[in-house]
Parts: sequence; structure tokens; C-alpha cells
Amino acid sequence: MACENESGVKNLMITFHSCDTNETVGPIAHLLSDENTQPDYKQCPLTKTRLNGKKVRVTRSSAEISVSVMPDDSIDLAWYQGCASIDIQIEYFNGRVVSGRDGSVVDAANGNFEAQQMTIIFDQIDIRKPTLAAAA
Repeated sequence: MACENESGVKNLMITFHSCDTNETVGPIAHLLSDENTQPDYKQCPLTKTRLNGKKVRVTRSSAEISVSVMPDDSIDLAWYQGCASIDIQIEYFNGRVVSGRDGSVVDAANGNFEAQQMTIIFDQIDIRKPTLAAAA
């Protein structure tokens, strides 16, 4: 009965494509660096900025995923910080799957071998919603 009430990230897979050598590594399973911090998503390809009065400036932007992972020791830390293209797939216990292909890390925070915060931009993020069977 307890298994039916699980929530959060079940699997987090990352594939790296080196920008320098065209080497592909992965997919490799990763853990969140903090179980209490779940990935964040921005799907809307527009950014709206308030101007004077009721006017709004609309500019194009990218879909993005922000996630903090525990880096794998076999992967160069620089690849987590923007020196590689990234494919990511995040599966939740409720059956939802979020994926992005050929992403680029932007605004990379300094990381270490315990935690690396990544904001990855994509042309689009695919979200497959859970089926009724998975949610039941």
C-alpha cells in the first residue's frame, strides 16, 4: 500500500554528447542532489516583461529544465557545466515522463562532485502525462 503513495522522481537519465570530440556517453542514471528539491520546468517559449501602464513586451525564449544532480564520477564535471550537449529524461512515480533532447547548459553554477545545479535550455520539452493505469 505504501508503494502506491510514492511521489517524486523515480528515474533521472542523462546522456552527454561532447562538443569537442563528438563522443556520446550515456544514458547514465543520476540521483537528485537533494531529495526535497524537485526539477523545475519552463515550457512557454515566450518571456513577458511589464512595461509602463498595461503594456507588455514579449520576447522569444527557450523551454528549460532546472535540476540539481549528483555528478557521476566517470563524467567530466565540465560536461555538467556546459561543455556538452545534454539529453535528459525524468520519470516520476506517477508515470509522468519529462524529456528534452540536444539541450545546452546555461548559467552554470560552480559545482562539485556532490552536487551540480544545471539549467538546461531546449527547443522544446516533451511531457508525457501518466495514463489512468499508471496513476491508479
